[in-house]
Amino acid sequence: MNLKTVILILTIGIFPSFAFSYSCPMKIGNVDQAISELDSTKHGAIIEAAKVLRTKGEKAHKNGDHQLSEDILAAALRLLDV
Repeated sequence: MNLKTVILILTIGIFPSFAFSYSCPMKIGNVDQAISELDSTKHGAIIEAAKVLRTKGEKAHKNGDHQLSEDILAAALRLLDV
């Protein structure tokens, strides 16, 4: 096996994992967007709960627990879907 073949195999094996990696930062942005669109006078308690979930989701992401982060952020998004 020559060097080009090895590089090709490694490239094919590595790049798909980047394409399907976790989307925690995107979901954090979605939570922020949904919070900014809600009327805080009507939905203040929901917004505060979503902010707590967002913080926990971001912390899980920073700690490398991406599945937990996505689950928490998905819960925040469901909560914000008033």
